[in-house]
Amino acid sequence: MNDKHRIGYILPFFKRYNTIKLLVFLLVVVSYSKKAKAQQALQIGEELPAAAYQQEPSLQGKAFLLLFINSTCKNFQQQLKLADSLAQQTGISILAVTKESPAQMNSQTREAYSAGKGLRWVIQDGYWHQLFPHRIAPHLVWISPQGKVAAISHSSALKEENLLQFKQQQNIKLPLKADILNFNPKEPLLQERYPGQAAYYSLVKPYLAGATSSYGVQRDSLKQTIRTYIINFPLYRIYLMAFEKAFFILPNRLLWEVKDKAAYLPELSTMDKEAWSQRYAYCYESVLALHTPDSIRLQKIVADLNQSLGLHTREEYRKVKVWVLQKTGTLSPAKPQKVFNSLNGQQELKELRNASLTSLTSYYNFKPDHIPVLDETGYTGRIDLQLKVKDMEDLAAVNAALKPYQLQFSIQERLVEFIVFTETH
Repeated sequence: MNDKHRIGYILPFFKRYNTIKLLVFLLVVVSYSKKAKAQQALQIGEELPAAAYQQEPSLQGKAFLLLFINSTCKNFQQQLKLADSLAQQTGISILAVTKESPAQMNSQTREAYSAGKGLRWVIQDGYWHQLFPHRIAPHLVWISPQGKVAAISHSSALKEENLLQFKQQQNIKLPLKADILNFNPKEPLLQERYPGQAAYYSLVKPYLAGATSSYGVQRDSLKQTIRTYIINFPLYRIYLMAFEKAFFILPNRLLWEVKDKAAYLPELSTMDKEAWSQRYAYCYESVLALHTPDSIRLQKIVADLNQSLGLHTREEYRKVKVWVLQKTGTLSPAKPQKVFNSLNGQQELKELRNASLTSLTSYYNFKPDHIPVLDETGYTGRIDLQLKVKDMEDLAAVNAALKPYQLQFSIQERLVEFIVFTETH
């Protein structure tokens, strides 16, 4: 057999061999694609894979909810109690889903895990999180009796009327909760760079849906820049950060010259927290020269917000009426005992034990609408008080109760520093 014949004999073998390799490769790709599809994130209208009911066989043919939680969720204990109660009232199964084991849960979660009667729990979960990935918890998924994803919502949608509607109609329309899974607050908010765009900039943007609230300062020695980012915060909180008073401002040191305080303070609004944030929360970002002084950087935040949003927010001293706490004699030091404060209680007898006088003034200063209360006693020790007072706003009654302790309040005028929010349009 000559070389030509040998080659003619061998080539078909290579062709057949390559064809076999190609078929095997395609089978692997198809098999992998099917597996990947079965595990990919589900969207509204899509059906649960059959494997889901292997996880929870008793739920097949029934409507149910998945409530994804973790121990770092704020106020999640209240939501767990609410979910437990609603599950009992409506008869709809609600699964509390967490990646944590009981040992990893904090004490409050373990208590809810042990005490719940209506909630069903899925602990150390990996399966449901793969079907419904999210960044922000709590995260609520609504599954119809047909096994379709009916809604993916914020936990604020967990209401009796919604559950009853879902139970009766087997469907529900709710605002979509769509987290930005790859969100990185350390990446610039201004993603697109335009020709001729300056290296330094600042911007104010509305609420960024799907992103967690975050803030920080990044210094980049390579680019010689300093970046400030504040993402998804109430506007007044951004101002307080700029004034360096985010963590120690007294509520009655904020003055509001605005049409609607509820547009600035979520606790005054009747809107759901998420709905309020979507409408009224903001993001701020600036990139400045690396060695910009902090004082200039913070002043720029205030100036940018004021200019962008039609506000004149500033620190300002005003002469106003205040309650002044003063001594009328020698104060008796507290007895050695555990600190106790019942000023916020409903009982008529209010007590302070081994407490500072700041506990008394703060009781009033933490009420946003109360006039400022100042301590001018000069006393830095601790004290015991028993005040039998029905109404702590009744100055005469409070003074009568304070008299045996050589203390009294008087109404006077003082120069007090405020942060003033004024709408300019």
